[in-house]
Amino acid sequence: MTTSKSLDKITIIKLALTIGIPILLLLIPTNDVFTSQMRMAIAATALLLIWAACDLTDLAVPSILWSAILVFTQTVDAATLYSSYVSMTFYGAISMMIFASVMARIGVLKRLAFWIAAKAGGTFGKLTFGVFFAVFAIAVATFTGGVIIAAAFVFGICEVLGYIGKKEGAILTMAGILGIGTVRMFWTYPITIGAMQTAVQSVEPGFTLGFITLLKYNWPTFFFCLILIYIMLLVSKTKNEKVLGGKEYFLDELAKMGKMTREEKIGVVALIAILIWVITNPLTGWDMMYGFCFFSMILFLPGISVGKKEDFKAFPLGTLLFVMACMSIGSVCVAVGLVDVMKDILGPMLSSAGSVWSLFIVLIGGTLGNLCMTPMALIAGFSAMLYDIFNSIGMDPLAALFAWNYGCDLVFLPYEYTTPLLFMAFGTMSTGAFFKWNVLKNVLFLVFFGIIILPYWFLVGLL
Repeated sequence: MTTSKSLDKITIIKLALTIGIPILLLLIPTNDVFTSQMRMAIAATALLLIWAACDLTDLAVPSILWSAILVFTQTVDAATLYSSYVSMTFYGAISMMIFASVMARIGVLKRLAFWIAAKAGGTFGKLTFGVFFAVFAIAVATFTGGVIIAAAFVFGICEVLGYIGKKEGAILTMAGILGIGTVRMFWTYPITIGAMQTAVQSVEPGFTLGFITLLKYNWPTFFFCLILIYIMLLVSKTKNEKVLGGKEYFLDELAKMGKMTREEKIGVVALIAILIWVITNPLTGWDMMYGFCFFSMILFLPGISVGKKEDFKAFPLGTLLFVMACMSIGSVCVAVGLVDVMKDILGPMLSSAGSVWSLFIVLIGGTLGNLCMTPMALIAGFSAMLYDIFNSIGMDPLAALFAWNYGCDLVFLPYEYTTPLLFMAFGTMSTGAFFKWNVLKNVLFLVFFGIIILPYWFLVGLL
């Protein structure tokens, strides 16, 4: 005899939103401009994104349904929909996730984080900067893919020092999010950069966005992170607060780990090899995704045996399918004509606004877009359109892509973005504190963008 599990009210509301909104979208009348293919693409994508935001099931379920609906209804052909699956971004994303899993399991990320944090002094201000640099080291080692490791690291510190739920815990959590989330503006994250590159290639087949290019135009963001941390410490009046046992905790954890193991040393060598591959991309012309594929898979070879079968078993298939679905949104938008329609609407407005104000419009547009779409979907769905619009009005489209990327990092609530959501899952920070500090971050970044980043882009010839 089987028993059925009744649904609670919250789940029923989520289901109603997930199914109801796409149905309402399908009721919108079509015409020569707004075609039935556009309507179906928008409705199916709304289903995908709302389903994911409501966390109804594993992410694999809406991702598979989205693909099946679009092909079954002949909105787009299968070749267009699955084009991202035959790109190196797909295999690079898999390899990067597995590499991050291996590096976390062998302990090298913890060792690196504890070593850097142990260098922090006895005040809360120094500890906070120490945590930021420790998490940034994890970001460098995993190409910002080690979010769960970073979040667990911050949680461990807050738990030991009694900061969970307090203002100190909130500031340390923000430092962690900045150290592995906001740094993606200048440090390559293969998934989002791959999504952007794949989307733009639908209108500019030869487009690539290398590590050096991203770093060259966006490195000032690193100093924004430091400035924001300093301001948070001043506002909260915790900068000179004494921390009892902080440094001792990190030293004790390092001592427990013992000497560096063979696996850790091989992991570091693989990391250095990937870094060299990625950094020399402008010279070699080799796709940086190959570096992730080669050196992460080498770890599994007999005789090296640093990678284990468990690393593949723990692989988040649902997350990968959702990422690839989001990456395919751009191709779908181009195929059904949405990019052309949006270009006709937004092109004249952005052209008349001038270079500075048009970039502010893009930046704020990305921030507002976060309220209803994931950053991955925004980047995959609109990068091609922005590139095409700015190219057609005679402005460097790279500036628009970077401004859009910045906007996608500016959030108000944790549900908007997976990275802060994972940090918040550990309970080190309340939603109210998250909202307060991110309002501060967003306002300060608008100022920073206007007085630092835009003048810098003029200086280096991007504008």
